Amino acid sequence: MLYSRSDNGLLSPSIKSNMDEVDFHDYISSNCGIVPIFSTQDRFKKFFSDGLSAYQSQDFVRAAASFDKAINEKNNANRTEALFYLGVCLHYLKMYAKALEIFKQVISINPSYQNQILDFFYRQMNRGL
Repeated sequence: MLYSRSDNGLLSPSIKSNMDEVDFHDYISSNCGIVPIFSTQDRFKKFFSDGLSAYQSQDFVRAAASFDKAINEKNNANRTEALFYLGVCLHYLKMYAKALEIFKQVISINPSYQNQILDFFYRQMNRGL
């Protein structure tokens, strides 16, 4: 809930529906110039979870945007996993050059992802047959 005053009157509430803590912080930062000093919700986990949800629904545009937000968070323990999923989304969106760059970055951070990436491409080739 956000309170505002008009014409020096009483504060009147404005309900912002379908927002969690992260969305509300982003809203008040961009619309009110208020920067919260702390948060109880982990921004990386929120964006990563949103990305997985969209990915499972095959909404690759929304998934890629969420994974990108997760990657850009400062405290992101699973950055490599988010990068991998971003690469997969970009591949499905036929942005092959960007996907390849992301996959190269994933392997440079954690070489053990190479098998997972190769497995992904192997499955894609078999679907095309």
